[in-house]
Amino acid sequence: MFTNRSGNFSGIKVRVLMGLAFGCAALTMAKVQSQAQSTAVVASAVPRVVNFNGVLTQSAGKPSAATIGVTFLLYKEQTGGAPLWLETQNVRPDRTGHYAVMLGSTTDLPSDIFASGEARWLAVQPEGESEQARVSLVAVPYALKAADAETIGGLPPSAFVLAAPSVAPSSTASAPATPSATTPAAPPPVSGTGTANFVPLWLDGAGTLGNSVLFQTGSGTTAKIGVNTTTPATTLDVKGGETVRGILSLPATGVATATAGKNSQPASMIASAFNSGTSTAVNETFRWQAEPTGNNTATTGGSMNLLFGQGSAAPAETGFNIASNGLIHFAPGQTFPGTGAITGVTAGTDLTGGGSSGNVTLNLDTTKVPQLTGDNLFTGNQTFTGILKGITANFTSSDPNVSAQIAVSGIGLFGANNTPGIAVGAGVEGTAAGSLSSGVMGIQTGGGIGVLGTANTSLGGIGVEGSATTGTAILGVATDGSAASFENLSEVQPVAVIQNDTSNGPLMSVISGSNPPVDVLKVNPTQVTLGGIASPAVKLGVGTQTPAALLDVVAGTAGTHDPIAQFGSTGTADQNAIKTYNGTGNTEVFIVGKASGFVPGTAAGDGGLRVNPGQKIFFGDSSLARMSIDARGNVKVTGNLSKGGGSFKIDHPLDPLNKYLYHSFVESPDMMNVYNGNIVTDKKGQAVVTLPDYFEALNRDFRYQLTVIGQFAQAIVARKIAHNRFVIKTNRPSVEVSWQITGIRQDPYANVHRIPVEEEKPGAERGSYLHPDAYPVKDKNVRTVAEVPAQ
Repeated sequence: MFTNRSGNFSGIKVRVLMGLAFGCAALTMAKVQSQAQSTAVVASAVPRVVNFNGVLTQSAGKPSAATIGVTFLLYKEQTGGAPLWLETQNVRPDRTGHYAVMLGSTTDLPSDIFASGEARWLAVQPEGESEQARVSLVAVPYALKAADAETIGGLPPSAFVLAAPSVAPSSTASAPATPSATTPAAPPPVSGTGTANFVPLWLDGAGTLGNSVLFQTGSGTTAKIGVNTTTPATTLDVKGGETVRGILSLPATGVATATAGKNSQPASMIASAFNSGTSTAVNETFRWQAEPTGNNTATTGGSMNLLFGQGSAAPAETGFNIASNGLIHFAPGQTFPGTGAITGVTAGTDLTGGGSSGNVTLNLDTTKVPQLTGDNLFTGNQTFTGILKGITANFTSSDPNVSAQIAVSGIGLFGANNTPGIAVGAGVEGTAAGSLSSGVMGIQTGGGIGVLGTANTSLGGIGVEGSATTGTAILGVATDGSAASFENLSEVQPVAVIQNDTSNGPLMSVISGSNPPVDVLKVNPTQVTLGGIASPAVKLGVGTQTPAALLDVVAGTAGTHDPIAQFGSTGTADQNAIKTYNGTGNTEVFIVGKASGFVPGTAAGDGGLRVNPGQKIFFGDSSLARMSIDARGNVKVTGNLSKGGGSFKIDHPLDPLNKYLYHSFVESPDMMNVYNGNIVTDKKGQAVVTLPDYFEALNRDFRYQLTVIGQFAQAIVARKIAHNRFVIKTNRPSVEVSWQITGIRQDPYANVHRIPVEEEKPGAERGSYLHPDAYPVKDKNVRTVAEVPAQ
């Protein structure tokens, strides 16, 4: 970081003297007409440069002697705003950090930049740093205004030479002939009377003056102008009406910063009320002003706010404002009276409560109106003309409280939980307390359904639920048809859910009809048993109806080995957990098992993949792994890796929770290594770069690249690589140089396994694509390389 600790200016005083000399020359030309007409006035050009001195220091406060680019900027304001002018120069300080530059030497200073007489501020910005604090220019640079002295009102001085007086005919004096000149008309005489402090008004075309309606008091920053009043209270005080034929703008009171926004200039309206308690008139001031919202955010806005102040108190926020979208925000306590008045609320039939003032509350009379979400007691018989849904029936004896029977096709008892958004509920629920009673019983004598439960909610409701402490919760018996049928119309919910709250009992048992019965399928909380403990064990076949093993998976077409996958067990010849055969012989192409039990194929390397539990995946046989993947995702390849593309993928450094960052691999037709770094040359402009000790043993065919940083300088490779070093030379001392060296691998592996740049496709792969999605393939018969049969 560099800082500019001080700045001094020296202006162009020569230009001021030239202006004075020009004034004297004009008086002389008025006396000598012939010389003025024959001699051209030559004005010296104004140098448009300004001297500036400063000091550059490093972040530690030490002087900086290195050449650095510095940008100089002129502003109209001390802070904020856009620059009026800027230029960048290469600055080389001395050993103490001092430097001197000529502003305008690379970019011309505009001729009118100092003409207005307004303040100008200079900012200094070293390369790679932010602007330093601005400094105010002293008066001398405003000498550039003297450029106006070359003309008078835009005309050359010769235009203002007076005409020579006329010579009488009897005169014997000899004088050179002069061209005629037109004498300008004399201005009209100023006359008339007026009153002090009134702005005068021309009363006629003869030059008579009088008073206007404009009256001024004070001067400078304290001046006040009154229109139709001689006692102006503010800078402009108008007595009477105003007509503005255009936009009346009330600008902001300043420029917003990151710490604070700026309100608009306010518009105040003042009323006067007489206070009988103090026997004085009190001002009642209402004020409208625009105020910023969301300052220092990406969603800035504004609102129009109403303020009020009484007497000498400053107006404060009332809470009433209008947002930028037109919405009105009212002050706390705002009420809106209607066209009528409610004097009281009386409770009607089946209601309680009421009143004539304050907050009025009405409630249902629960002795007359049942509650839908509570328990209700019905003392009489209830009749339902429609379908009875959502019933909870409690059986206290052999006769049910609720009985629904249907003698023909239809539904004996129907319950549905159709409440949207409710995840828990039951269509039909029945609880049985006795050993011979049923919570829910449905008997179908025709083609209908004994019990039907439907849960139409997508949140996981229950159509039919059965609960039993002993015995069977749900029992389905059928002599013809299905004892129980489950159908699910949802794509995301399970067809059936079987749950057991005990820790040891089975969740589900499928029992065979043998004598004694056998658990064909039994699901416990910690295990699934197929075939139970009975002998022979149940076999599961996939792709076959006659499984030959506990799990038998058969391919669509027969081969040497019918099973595509076979799970071994203790006592088999090979203790592999999974074996996959290639279909042409007793050769395993995929094996997962213990390391001690790994059995390679009949030929070396036939064991295609081996997985050691908790360790690595090896490609190759047990003695030589050509490729491995460990548990951390590290991949090791001993041969060449060919790919269509490559990149790294990491959590984005600036937003690791929400984004990824990708970078592509750098590709080259050669087996290229890249080395780079930065180095600074010494006082003689020389630097020695030391490379790794294996560099020349690993690489050949070197290429060099040098880039100078921070200044304009020349850099060359003075001596090529020898003994793992090379030398850089610059035409200046202390120059930072970024270097890059590339080399082609020449190690034994690279020499034997050199990667070919171009290669003809094998005959079987000709006419196919590695990446067909990258080509506009129109011929449907064109295959991908992956579809080509292995040779």
